[in-house]
Order: sequence, then structure tokens, then C-alpha cells
Amino acid sequence: STQAKTLFPYTTLFRSIKRDILWEKPCAFCVENAASTNATSIPIINRMGVNAFNRLFDEIAGKPPRMQLELPYNCTTNPQAEVLVFNTIEPSNIFGVVFSSQIRANEYAHRYSNLNLQFVYDQNFFRPRKDFEYWR
Repeated sequence: STQAKTLFPYTTLFRSIKRDILWEKPCAFCVENAASTNATSIPIINRMGVNAFNRLFDEIAGKPPRMQLELPYNCTTNPQAEVLVFNTIEPSNIFGVVFSSQIRANEYAHRYSNLNLQFVYDQNFFRPRKDFEYWR
């Protein structure tokens, strides 16, 4: 969201957002990077709703099955899958934010201590998944 980009302009990852966002706000579910040609060729309306959400977890032709990739049930098949939220995500709907820099995590923890968010540094969130070799 624009508000989130304003609050968190550095390399960040929203670790935990209330799942209610997925049905309370208009969302598009992209089975791969939202900016890719494949994703943008699909009309937004076709990337919305329960069926579009479920496609995030479908098997993908030409790729190993999810079982072989050892993906947990709550992990999208493609590591580049994205959810686009077409509305503001209020800070009250964000549980935590992960930073790729300890300095930034500390800075934001101090700057936004009134938001009741967890600001943490964890490089593991920014590393490729173990099945990365299949998605290059």
C-alpha cells in the first residue's frame, strides 16, 4: 500500500499481516511476479477471488510437483507469487516487519514504537527458498 511504502521505504518484508485483508480488501493473486508479462497479460478481474487465490498453490506445468519440492501447504508454489492489495493496509493490520538491516530494524522500532509492531532483523527472510534452483 502507499501508506506502507511511505512508512517502510527501505528493504523490508511484512512478516505478518492479518489474513482478513485477503477477503476484506480488494486483492489480486498473482501466481508469479506481479510485474511479469505472464501475470500482466491476465486481466485483474481474473486474478481476484477464491479461485485465483487457490491457483497460488496449484501444481505448475513444467515444474516438479509440490510434494517433490517439499512445500508446506501454506507456501505458494512459485516463490515469486504475489498478492496485490488495492487499498491501504492500516498499521493495525500489520503484526511485524522484517528488515534486511539491523540498523534499519532498530531505527524503525524506535521511530514507530507507538504502533505496537515487531521490527526485527532476519536475513533468512531475504534468502532464496530451498527450491530456488527450479525457478531461475
